[in-house]
Amino acid sequence: MKSSNMGMRKCGRSQRGLSLVELMVGVAIGLFIVAGAATVVSTQLVDTRRLTQEAQVQQDLRAALDIMTREFRRAGSWPAANTSVWTPQNPNIAFNPGAAVTVPGNGTATFTSTAVAANTGNVLGFRLFKNAQNQGVIQQNNGNGGWQDVTDISTVDIQALVVSFTPLGVAPIAGAPVSIQVNCPYPCPAGTPNCEPTLQVREVTIQVTGVSISDPTVVRQMQSTVRMRNDQIVNNMANPAGPLCPDPLS
Repeated sequence: MKSSNMGMRKCGRSQRGLSLVELMVGVAIGLFIVAGAATVVSTQLVDTRRLTQEAQVQQDLRAALDIMTREFRRAGSWPAANTSVWTPQNPNIAFNPGAAVTVPGNGTATFTSTAVAANTGNVLGFRLFKNAQNQGVIQQNNGNGGWQDVTDISTVDIQALVVSFTPLGVAPIAGAPVSIQVNCPYPCPAGTPNCEPTLQVREVTIQVTGVSISDPTVVRQMQSTVRMRNDQIVNNMANPAGPLCPDPLS
């Protein structure tokens, strides 16, 4: 009976629980593991949030550039373009009333869209508008004197809108449209050299810079180059409103 009692006491000692030191070490190791996992998750969440903000800014800028590119490409559309072709029977050709594009360089660009049913056009354009909080938004003139937001002010703050002419080949003035001389069938009158009209080939560069409203460190810049389809003819005669070419009968 004595040996049996000794065996039971040995068995009881081998099944005792963890000591306080062992428990504290285990808890400390568990806390380190949890802290590391929380750090990884937090970093992933921050990166995901930043990527989402970058995607939102890029999407807003790309959508605005697509709208401006489309409008600039078709600026100066004119249903009566056939009347601007010179012929001996029609020396007094008509001018495109919507060919001019104004780029002041202060974040504003205007052009004219000629209505299909008439030769009178509506002045359209884009501008950078700052609200009371000095947050920028790109706005488009709808032709009736009203401005409509193109970008989302709650997502991106537009810091800069730069519209400029891009030289094509060798331009007389840096940043100005290229002027191509158009030959007339009759020479210029004496004392009036270079009276032939010039055709302005225009390419516009649009550059937009935006900052995320939620995170000012997210800054993106996008650029688009547009070749305008409707070239502008400039009358270099003494009377700009008269015929483009010299008329030997006048």
